[in-house]
Amino acid sequence: MIGTTDLHNGDSPEEERENTTKTGFRGRGLAIVGTVILALGWVLIGPGGVGAGHNHGAEANAAGTCLVGAVKPMTRTYYIAADLVQWNYAPDGTNVAQGRAFNAEENVFVGSGAGRIGSTYTKALYREYTDATFTTLKPRPVEDAYLGILGPTIRAQVGDTYAGLIGPMIITKAGCAAADGHPLDVDREIINLYQVWNENKSLYLDQNMAAMTPDATLANADLKADPGFEESNLMHAINGYVYTNGPKPAMKAKTKVRWYVFSMGTEVDLHTPHVHGNVWTNSMGMNMDMFGELPGEMQTLNMVPDAPGLWLMHCHVNDHIAAGMISQYQVN
Repeated sequence: MIGTTDLHNGDSPEEERENTTKTGFRGRGLAIVGTVILALGWVLIGPGGVGAGHNHGAEANAAGTCLVGAVKPMTRTYYIAADLVQWNYAPDGTNVAQGRAFNAEENVFVGSGAGRIGSTYTKALYREYTDATFTTLKPRPVEDAYLGILGPTIRAQVGDTYAGLIGPMIITKAGCAAADGHPLDVDREIINLYQVWNENKSLYLDQNMAAMTPDATLANADLKADPGFEESNLMHAINGYVYTNGPKPAMKAKTKVRWYVFSMGTEVDLHTPHVHGNVWTNSMGMNMDMFGELPGEMQTLNMVPDAPGLWLMHCHVNDHIAAGMISQYQVN
């Protein structure tokens, strides 16, 4: 598959021809046009940056044009493949927030045993590689380890041409992006996906069931219709982690932090993301510590954290909390 997507903002035809580049697909990698991105589950986040209603105070002139560190529109190429991996929703093996072993209610979702898969599933995840050979994974920075199940973040500014694949896509106002694509008006970005992953619908369900201890009374074909088994495969996760397992995002107090919070899924994915300790500011200037979100919706929010500590963040829907949709963030 070969394609390009332009993020031009009033370019002339000559400028468009100069900026446009086509990138091919090789091996397990993909090169997709923008119309395919949403169908594959990408979330388009932006335009952010100065002049988009989320300005934290980047250096800019009177017209709102960023000055220091900005780069011109460019072509950005990403090499991303869909790989089968063993994904553990609870790699720490405990209820981290409460500092104890999982109880009976929690083991409904993460416990393994006869007729139960547990917390580890075969999944197809999108991962970034260093080049078109797709042989060497590009390391994810330690500070971004909390992104978990999310694919690589695709970055662009208005005017860029990109040849990329899967993951959150953050678009910054033209002239307000650094060379690596980050917006210049913030010090840190946090990306959170709230989703109930229904592993009963996975293409790899039979493979996951084959790896579990068989149920003593039900064959696998009958077990699929068992309500208890179906419930056990609903993973209420933030970035693919449950019960505060996995890495935690960190930020510094009194710095400018931009949060991108989104939800995917079905009618059960009606979420109310909530943070303890600090507040967000939305595009209308409202300070808030919770908001509602439907499947396929996203919010871009700013925060200047002023309360250091390890704070909870979670969905405030009661049964989602009980099922593990809770994590933490660190303010240093």
